[in-house]
Amino acid sequence: MTVSWSFRELGRKQSRQGDIPTKHALDADVQTFVREVLQNANDAGPVDGSAPVRVEFEFEHLDGEECKQFKRTFGWDETLERRLSAAAEQEQDLSIEQFLQRGTDELVLLHIRDYNTEGLSGAEDAEESNYTALVRDIHRSNKSETEGGSHGVGATVLWAFSGISAVLFNTVPVDIEDKSPPRVVGRSYLPDHTLDGRLYKGYGWFGEKDPDDPSGRNVSVWGSEAKDIASRLGMDREDEYGTTTTIVGFRQPGEPQPTEETLESVAEELREAASLYFWPAIHAGALEVTVQSPRDSEPCRVDSSFVEPFVKAYEAIGGPTGELGHPGQTSSKTISFDLPGRSDGTSTPSEGEISVGVRTAGPADEFMRNQVALFRGSGMVVRYVGMDDVANRGSDFHAVLACGTARPVGDATVNRHVEEFLRAAEPAAHDEWTGTPRLKNKYTGRRVGVVSDIQSRWLRDALSGLLVDDEDPEGTRLTDFEEMFPLRQTGSSGSLATTSTPTMSSSLRRFINDLEFDGSRWVCDLTLSPNEDRVNGRWGAGVWMTKLFEEGGEGEQVPLEGVSVVETEFDSVSAEVDDEGRVRVWSEEVGDVRVRIESIETGPPDPLSGRAARTGVRHEVLERGDDE
Repeated sequence: MTVSWSFRELGRKQSRQGDIPTKHALDADVQTFVREVLQNANDAGPVDGSAPVRVEFEFEHLDGEECKQFKRTFGWDETLERRLSAAAEQEQDLSIEQFLQRGTDELVLLHIRDYNTEGLSGAEDAEESNYTALVRDIHRSNKSETEGGSHGVGATVLWAFSGISAVLFNTVPVDIEDKSPPRVVGRSYLPDHTLDGRLYKGYGWFGEKDPDDPSGRNVSVWGSEAKDIASRLGMDREDEYGTTTTIVGFRQPGEPQPTEETLESVAEELREAASLYFWPAIHAGALEVTVQSPRDSEPCRVDSSFVEPFVKAYEAIGGPTGELGHPGQTSSKTISFDLPGRSDGTSTPSEGEISVGVRTAGPADEFMRNQVALFRGSGMVVRYVGMDDVANRGSDFHAVLACGTARPVGDATVNRHVEEFLRAAEPAAHDEWTGTPRLKNKYTGRRVGVVSDIQSRWLRDALSGLLVDDEDPEGTRLTDFEEMFPLRQTGSSGSLATTSTPTMSSSLRRFINDLEFDGSRWVCDLTLSPNEDRVNGRWGAGVWMTKLFEEGGEGEQVPLEGVSVVETEFDSVSAEVDDEGRVRVWSEEVGDVRVRIESIETGPPDPLSGRAARTGVRHEVLERGDDE
């Protein structure tokens, strides 16, 4: 059987695509790559509920005759080479051009084999299936309300990590209809391009001619022919449900292909990322992950020992509660909150619950100290939140915020509704909980504020209750009116490592989400939260920056020159910089407002001036006449 690539010819009057629409939608780094790959596999299983989903990452470095043989089977002939060059002329970020210029006499393949998963079921013309979601239709999802992914964008990282934007699949699907497994197919996502005077669509298909439509696109190969092709491409697999995904010309975006030597460090990055973000699923026995580089004699299994303090904190949920003292002690606390209702009238519990688990850190527990792992039932850590300010008033710690069906305690119905609520708050990259359009459309009331409070105010209060001694509640707490942030360099960019820290007044709370000096000016991301018990209707806040001295006291004001509203539920919010270099924020409705403020260019702080490179953020409540 002959397999080849097919690209559809376009008419001159048809619209053209200059690049992959979702190519730049996600941060293309190793952590994002691992998160998306493992989340997709986790969501597709398990088929056998008594066994875990298994995922194997195997790197293969081809050169010499092996590389030539692969390219022959892959259909890498003179025409495909010219097609890639033509597509490179249309690409915005020059990825394909750079890849071709570096030479293709050697190729790095990454084979990703998942087992105990559903595989790529679905006919070529199916309306909705695993096959259509991953292979046929870009930017489309068929996942349920409780699975990790929901936007159909994440899978595009597979093509982003291919130097020629081409990916192959060998799958044994659960539902095969009248076919015999396995199934082999390939896709390329290139820009539209001109070859020999003809315009072609950049979305190519690797497979056989469609017997029902010889002039149409190529289709999947099945059965013994597919098994032979997969073997020659090095993507054979066990006869078990699941999929082998092969990324051709693997490299990190913007980088050359790794050498056989440097692949070891890439493999280590994959192992660390898998452990860091999927330890809840691994610890629960729901997921097994291995990584193998060309120089590894056998696959290296990923375990949760890399993040053991977080595992201990999670295991504390449902156990003894109370304050913590000595290193290694654990405790937990339940946070109850008003769960927003559904826009469509679907019945939901009035109250939701989430769980905090904490373990006090010992002298050897330096890694990720004073961080909180946030996750729900998908088994993936959405993000880590730093809370050094809580440790400053109590003890160093590691903590988890287990939400939705990840909670090992509580009412199952309540946990399921919280799961759906937070899933709606995840953007395409699944790396935060925020006020997504999906959340705003699906839920009513203070839904964005609740999402914000879950991972800031309520979380901080719960941690403080466990870590701060009641007999010395102030500890080394900074003043309620103002927080001071030292300039801590992290690399050559001079950015800050800051944490979200609240200050409170009788009618207004202020949360510092981030404060940094970017090399020329101070930039602050903060949330203003009016006290609903004290504010009714229109409210306003004034915000400004001031220099702080190491020995105490403050210097002159740092004038502001920019402000933007980052997030709010309301259309009535306004924000501007006044003539005194202060920001004024006004809202006609009571609810959180997140803004980003920028100072004028100040130049690098002088560490010999006595200021110790500190600046402070202040705020005041504005009265009704202050805007006149």
